[in-house]
Amino acid sequence: VLEPESPTRSGYQRDRDRVVHSVAFRRLKHKTQVFIAHEADHYRTRLTHSLEVAQIARSIARVLGLNEDLAEAVALDASVSLGTALDFWVGLDGARDRLPAALSAMDIAALADVPVRMLSTGQKRRAAIARVIASGAPLWLLDEPANGLDAASLDRLETAIARHRDGGGAVLVASHVAVALPHAKVVTL
Repeated sequence: VLEPESPTRSGYQRDRDRVVHSVAFRRLKHKTQVFIAHEADHYRTRLTHSLEVAQIARSIARVLGLNEDLAEAVALDASVSLGTALDFWVGLDGARDRLPAALSAMDIAALADVPVRMLSTGQKRRAAIARVIASGAPLWLLDEPANGLDAASLDRLETAIARHRDGGGAVLVASHVAVALPHAKVVTL
């Protein structure tokens, strides 16, 4: 059923409002995102994290001259599929043509229709790496890229890094987990 056009809100604003006012979104206030100390001001819930992500998406869209309402709605929508989410982000890089190869490199092409909220920690990490691969950036800054990866996924990460370096790219990796980086300069802190 199509709704009539609103004289005051775009379709994207309406979608954002549906998410923000939904019961599922409100339930996020009871789910911990980052738990440092529950008595301090560093207590974070998925609700506060989601709102911060939405604001960052809106800010990035504004700088790039994109539709801010769409960016915010996509950032808040927990039902968005992995393929839709990655397509949005690689679209910002003008890299949609590189996405299929990046998904294949991290073995997540079959997950394109799965809602992001349903992905495991390792699958989310592989998706983040696929986004970096697809970006075409000459310098990759990877913070703890091996966290949450099984042995096969770690091999895929190491292969992706090796290909990027072989192609003239540079990679800065900060990790507590060993990542094979032949001929790399290692700085131990």
